[in-house]
Amino acid sequence: MRSDQEYTCFSPPNTGALFEGSPHFNDSPRRGAVARLVFDLGEVFFPRLCLGCCGKPDLTDFLCGRCGARLPRPDPAVLAAACPRFGPGMSRLDALWYTGPETTVRELVHALKYRFAPKVAEWAGTLLAGLLDGVGSAPDLVVPIPLHRSRFVERGFNQAELLAKGVSRATGLPVLQALVRQLPGESQTSRSRVGRRTLPEETFLVQTDIRDRRIVLVDDVVTTGSTLNAAAEVLLAGGAAEVDGLAMAVSRRPGAP
Repeated sequence: MRSDQEYTCFSPPNTGALFEGSPHFNDSPRRGAVARLVFDLGEVFFPRLCLGCCGKPDLTDFLCGRCGARLPRPDPAVLAAACPRFGPGMSRLDALWYTGPETTVRELVHALKYRFAPKVAEWAGTLLAGLLDGVGSAPDLVVPIPLHRSRFVERGFNQAELLAKGVSRATGLPVLQALVRQLPGESQTSRSRVGRRTLPEETFLVQTDIRDRRIVLVDDVVTTGSTLNAAAEVLLAGGAAEVDGLAMAVSRRPGAP
């Protein structure tokens, strides 16, 4: 099992990091296509290794069974802290794992975001679907947190949408692109502790009819819950009956600097 700074796996290149800061590719439609090409070539020349221990993956294409069994589940109190204490928002929040620096879960998140690994999303989406068993009312729709257009052009895909499709395949629930992100996302680490807990009201906009629908709102990583809560409030204002949050990972200490 991976421990802090113990292993450095020699695996396909992190294509997102490879082009980060390049004036030739930032905010360019070519960036996503070129990054995917580099990843595909990396798959040919570099064997897949377990992201936790660098051994042979046998649970999935990127994780061994031992490391998969030891991924840390979040405390319910941490999840509750990411939901709003006052006003409308998510009815509940659940997540698969904790994440933090130098952890296997962080490697999984990076594989999802930067290595164009839809299999990570499919596997994690199936596990996320299992968390819906405890939901009181049966949901009607799965809605991913959208990326701003500039970020989508840069990355070439929306990782929350990939996770939502994984949930959909496992449950049969339809995926609906109900939201548009009008303002580009800002890294949580670059914001103040207070600023992390709120987003401008105009960040999201409902673009389709969701009246009286029970919605599962999906994102990849929750730090403070501000993004999910802002999106949930917009959905509820648009007529949704209920919004539950679902995430691949949650920060161990929401809001910590």
